[in-house]
Amino acid sequence: MQIKFSKELYPKFALIKTAYAFTNRAYVHLDTDGLYYVINWIPRESQEVVTEGEFMNEMLTQCARYEILKKTRNLRELLAARAIASTMLDMSGISKEDINTDNGNDNEDHMSSEDEILRDWFEENENSKI
Repeated sequence: MQIKFSKELYPKFALIKTAYAFTNRAYVHLDTDGLYYVINWIPRESQEVVTEGEFMNEMLTQCARYEILKKTRNLRELLAARAIASTMLDMSGISKEDINTDNGNDNEDHMSSEDEILRDWFEENENSKI
């Protein structure tokens, strides 16, 4: 089967994601003829045939996802940066000896009980100064 999509209207990113979505059911080949993306596919044996309508609907879905991805990029970057920044600790005033102090215990002894492992770090250390 073969189908064409306008290069002016459809992004390459969406085309590749659409084609990949069907690689488990068909052998997919992507090409271009200048103005159009040309997609050819051959159904795999013992797999459900991929119809043109199914391919077109998936292409539309991937185009919508791509537009949402582009429009929310700054927000996602801001949220990720804020999440990472909130986990940073102020390490001023702490010496290397304080960090490396083992108190003679093995690492296994530090997590000796389930209560110690499951304890929320923020509940114990939120108001304490490091």
